[in-house]
Amino acid sequence: MAEETPKQARFEPLSALWRALAAPQTLLVLMGLVALAFALGMLVPQIPPQAASDAQAWLAAQTGLFQQASGPIRALGLFDLFHTFWFHLLLALTGLCLSVRAMESMDWAWRATGSTSWTQRTEDVHVAFAAWGRHPPQFSFSSSLPADRAKARLGERFRGHGYWSADLPASSVPSLLVGRRRTLLWARPLGYAGLLLALIGLAILATWSWQSELWQAIPGQSRAVGHSLPTVVRLDAFEMQWGDDQRLLDYRSQISWLEGDTEIERELVVIGRPATRQGVTVRQVGYAPIVRVRGRDAEGRPLTLETEEDVLSITGEAEIRFSSPESQPLVFVSGQDLFLAFTFEAGCDSGKPALRVDRIRADGTERQEVGVVTSSGPVSADGLALDMELTFVPILRIEHRPAMSLVLVGMLLAVFALFAIWIASPWLAWIALGPGEEDGTQVQLLLLPGAGMTLWLPRLAKGLREVLADEA
Repeated sequence: MAEETPKQARFEPLSALWRALAAPQTLLVLMGLVALAFALGMLVPQIPPQAASDAQAWLAAQTGLFQQASGPIRALGLFDLFHTFWFHLLLALTGLCLSVRAMESMDWAWRATGSTSWTQRTEDVHVAFAAWGRHPPQFSFSSSLPADRAKARLGERFRGHGYWSADLPASSVPSLLVGRRRTLLWARPLGYAGLLLALIGLAILATWSWQSELWQAIPGQSRAVGHSLPTVVRLDAFEMQWGDDQRLLDYRSQISWLEGDTEIERELVVIGRPATRQGVTVRQVGYAPIVRVRGRDAEGRPLTLETEEDVLSITGEAEIRFSSPESQPLVFVSGQDLFLAFTFEAGCDSGKPALRVDRIRADGTERQEVGVVTSSGPVSADGLALDMELTFVPILRIEHRPAMSLVLVGMLLAVFALFAIWIASPWLAWIALGPGEEDGTQVQLLLLPGAGMTLWLPRLAKGLREVLADEA
């Protein structure tokens, strides 16, 4: 009779892929890459929405690493990272890994707490424990008690201390499945589901969110939201609140939502409390000065002033706007061989926002302070009489952040699950009692990996040795 050759295990790609996605190391690597990608997106300047239609022109105007056509920033598309194929692929793989982990942990919780269990097929227990890591917490020791008697003692011990236990009759050796705080096993799938929700929200944010450029609005001025939306935002008023000592306490903007010429709603916008309507948010990010300068020379003739925007005024009046509170706009005084430099100080020694005016020679040397202005009034500089009208306007930004609530809810669920596991960690163990030396028993215990299991294992081993010690 011909000898039977043992059948070789057939490689199953889908099973191997599932095991790879279920491995905790895979999730850690993918989550680390996602965090690194978002960090790069925050550090590397991203192409602004208004320049998206002509990205090459925007890149050509940049300096440093952006100038390298074959550099990593252009090769990887880091200037528009959140719309690259590799970033979307990374999010998809991470979401797939979280889904596998959520389903695996849900199966654990359902089998441990529901009517279905591993008590019929012991190999299911082995496969399930193996799926949670190559080296789960485990230990083994010898006992001189027979296997049946050792199993009975262990069952009494665990049940007497409030543990759940179940026999595994299909096992080739006496076996027990033991657990504690089994209900909290549902915290794991809840945590993975929370992370998956947050990841989906982040993917939506990265793909479909947008924000306008900063808007220094003047009361009465309107701006269309755009992006195929009929909504218009109008600034009605800007108020600055002062304390008794004339220090600035707060500032706020009164806006109106319009559809066409119809006013829909009015809202108050302050720092940390934006106005939101139909997913569109108006956020106040600061305030900036607008300065109107009128000047005459020593003979009383109007000065010819030229601003950085190449606006030339022969009437002796110019309007200076700050592109940001940190900018320092210049005004060239034609015929006087000097520049006037303006620096905004949001909080000077007096506690009031102030405007510092410096005089600079045309060659960029001899910078000298002319004066500090906290309100409209005259300033003198080298025989020139300057009259400054100082007003302040809010800096607003219109943005759309879809699925932000999904991110927040997902993160709250994940934090709640992590906190529940940290406070009262559930655990599950598989105890097998095989034949030992001299009619004794070899006890092997395999634990479901979890918070504190490695630290708790020696104490459990000591307790089990005491339970299975000889009565003599």
